[in-house]
Amino acid sequence: MLDFSRLRCVGAALRDATVTYKSRLALIEADRHRENGRWTFAEFRSDAERFAAVLAAAGVGPGDRVAILMQNQARWLISATGALWAGCVLVPLDYKLTPVEQLALIAHSEPRVLVIEHHAWAKLVDEARKSRHGELERTLVLVTDTPLTPDGRTPPLAPARPWRLPATAEGFAYHEPAREDVACI
Repeated sequence: MLDFSRLRCVGAALRDATVTYKSRLALIEADRHRENGRWTFAEFRSDAERFAAVLAAAGVGPGDRVAILMQNQARWLISATGALWAGCVLVPLDYKLTPVEQLALIAHSEPRVLVIEHHAWAKLVDEARKSRHGELERTLVLVTDTPLTPDGRTPPLAPARPWRLPATAEGFAYHEPAREDVACI
């Protein structure tokens, strides 16, 4: 059992759980008809640390906002946990909103990073072009579920890039936030 009285925030509780229960099953990703993957707590920790390393390599760190615009899936949890461990402020956005509403929330929250599914990115970028929103130009956009072209390459996503984890978590340093940090509140 985790002792929450000694933990400062959700990120710390998740980190403690990944150590305490490392060999246990942490996550099962499934859609309505099939299972897509399983992660032990140790595997989940590794993926979250590698995502935090992606943020660190991009110069994103404590106090920066990371917005996530995705349906429920493993990459949502991995991205959110990695962002928390990097000391970032998590900005969950509702994928059921219209692109106009989503762009308004992005403009308001001013995230340094936006993690988004490919189908939502296509709609969002179309709306941004129509309405001449410039928010996406100042944001690192990481797109999940990017389909490959017939020749096996990733299609152009500019100004975004595909959501991919590096082989290692090199560059990752866990940020232990204080209780009053915005990332903890």
